[in-house]
Amino acid sequence: MDTEMIHIILAAYNEEKDLPGLLAEIEGNNWEIPYRVIVVDDGSTDATPAILRAAAGRMPLNVVTHERNAGLGRALATGFAAVCRDMKRNDVIVTMDADRTHPVALIAAMAAKIAAGNDLVIASRFAPGGEQIGLALHRRFLSYCAGRIFGLFLPLSGVTDYTCGFRVYSDKVVNAMARAYGDRLIEEKGFAATAELLCKAGRFAGAIAEVPLALHYERKAGESKMKIMNTISGYLRLMYKIQRAAKVSSTTGVL
Repeated sequence: MDTEMIHIILAAYNEEKDLPGLLAEIEGNNWEIPYRVIVVDDGSTDATPAILRAAAGRMPLNVVTHERNAGLGRALATGFAAVCRDMKRNDVIVTMDADRTHPVALIAAMAAKIAAGNDLVIASRFAPGGEQIGLALHRRFLSYCAGRIFGLFLPLSGVTDYTCGFRVYSDKVVNAMARAYGDRLIEEKGFAATAELLCKAGRFAGAIAEVPLALHYERKAGESKMKIMNTISGYLRLMYKIQRAAKVSSTTGVL
C-alpha cells in the first residue's frame, strides 16, 4: 500500500517557545510523501497564534482555533474531526507533541510500517532501543506504571507504551473510530486522552507495531502542561471504564 498523504495533528497551547522550532523541523524534513499539518490552537494567550499565521504562508498548514483552552483531549478530537473531512484512502494520520520532544524524522519509518500492512504504529519509549532523556524520575515512573497497568486491563499485542502520544494511524482505523464513536471519540480532557485513544483504536487495528523512541525532553523550552494528579485521576477513570465495558460484553470491548 502506497501512502498518499501524511496528516500531522498538533495540539498547541501556549507553545511560543517550542512551536517555531518544531514547524521549522517539519518544513525542513526530507518529505517523500505529500504532507499537511493541522494545528489546533487550544486557546493560547501567548504568541502562538501569530507564529501559526506566519507559518501558514510558507508551508501546508491549517489552523483550527479554540476560543478557550479545552484541554488536550478536546484539541485532539478537533484535530481528528478536521482530518476526517479531507482524508482519503491510504492516507495516514500522525499525532505528536508540539514541544519538540518527538523527532519529526521518525515519521517516515512509522509511515512505512503502515504501508507494510500495520494499522497503528506507536513510537515507544519502552521498546528495545527506546529511551527518555531529560525527563524527571516521577514522570518516568508514572508512564511506566500506567503502561503496565493498562497492559493488564486491555492487553494489546506488541504494545509497550500506552501513553506516548506520538503515533501514526491508518485511514482505516481513523474512519472506523469516527463511525463507532462520533463526537465521543475522546472524552478525557487531559493527558489521559492519549491512552483513551489507543484503547479505542485497538478495537479496529488488525496489526499494531512499535518503533523505538528516544524522547528528548531536554529540548522542550516551555513549561510542562501536565498536572500529575489530574492525569492519574484520568488514568484511573479510564481503567474503570475499560473494566466496566469488559463486564458488559466480553466480545465488543466498547469503551
